[in-house]
Amino acid sequence: MKRGYLLIILISLSTLELVAQSIESTLVYANEQFEVGNYQNSALAFERVIFFSEGKVDFSVYTKLADSYRLNNNAERAIKFYDIAQYQADNDSARNEIIFRKVFTYLQLKEFDQGLIALFDLKTNSNEQTQFRKEYLKGIIYYLKDDYERSIDVFDEYLSLQEKEALKFNELKNQLKKAENIKPNLAMWLSVFIPGSGQMLYGDFKDGLNSMMLTAAFVTLYFNYVMDFSLVEGYLVVLPWFQRYHRGGYQNAKENALEKQELIRSKVYQELVLMHPEKIK
Repeated sequence: MKRGYLLIILISLSTLELVAQSIESTLVYANEQFEVGNYQNSALAFERVIFFSEGKVDFSVYTKLADSYRLNNNAERAIKFYDIAQYQADNDSARNEIIFRKVFTYLQLKEFDQGLIALFDLKTNSNEQTQFRKEYLKGIIYYLKDDYERSIDVFDEYLSLQEKEALKFNELKNQLKKAENIKPNLAMWLSVFIPGSGQMLYGDFKDGLNSMMLTAAFVTLYFNYVMDFSLVEGYLVVLPWFQRYHRGGYQNAKENALEKQELIRSKVYQELVLMHPEKIK
């Protein structure tokens, strides 16, 4: 009987050792796949490690699993494992890094409000670098939400003590003011009453002049047609084409103004990102 118990114990120990070896080798494989960019394979391997470890693994495994999903464009699943990693992290520094990665994942999903909420979980503890990254991301998120005023306020506050960056940021603010001064509806209504003027208002002189000349041509055609035939025939034959062109003209004036506005905002955004690039992998 004692020999039977001893045999069972030995078999159990051997099985546990094999499982441990299997988990360890799978973890090595998962990390190797992650390093070479095979994120789908690394995600499956990290999942296997967690499953056979019954969830009793270091928080870094959950972080790597979340990273694998994020880099493989499965942001929703990445959020799930960042949450677990954040809960299990054993120090503020590691927890903060996980939160930053989670915020970037929310940006990937365009869930900007969730990204802002996640930033409040950060433990800054007078850590200037963490506070800097937090404020930077707040400014970026507000910008992406089209809340330009709050974005500018955030950037103003923490760049005020950095003379070089503050000067550059002042230039960006001036560019953003130019975008705010563009009024797409004004361009449209100007072109309604004076065809081509809406395009010319914001520098599109070529399109504006073309619009004016074509409008003049339609008006001339209309009056010539009326003189040669009748008022009713002129109304029925020429006016529909004029209305069609006129409508397209003032709609184009608005669209051109919107495009110009968005182009300026896009350039400002690119400069903001390049000012303090975040490189997370």
